[in-house]
Amino acid sequence: GGVRESVIDGETGLLAERIPPLFAAALGRLLSNQPLRDNYGQAGRQRVLDFWTWDHAGERFWRALQDAGFA
Repeated sequence: GGVRESVIDGETGLLAERIPPLFAAALGRLLSNQPLRDNYGQAGRQRVLDFWTWDHAGERFWRALQDAGFA
């Protein structure tokens, strides 16, 4: 869970491996590009509004119960 569920690489943000040069490159890309940050921010907000709802959470929970054989 967490970041990898919330951030879609190249759509709502950037995911970088925990390797200093790769992380630094991703951070530099964001810091030097205001329109990119704005686009990621808007896309991230829309992702939250679309995906992180009680209905979607219930559906994911129900699927997890089914996959585990409890439903």
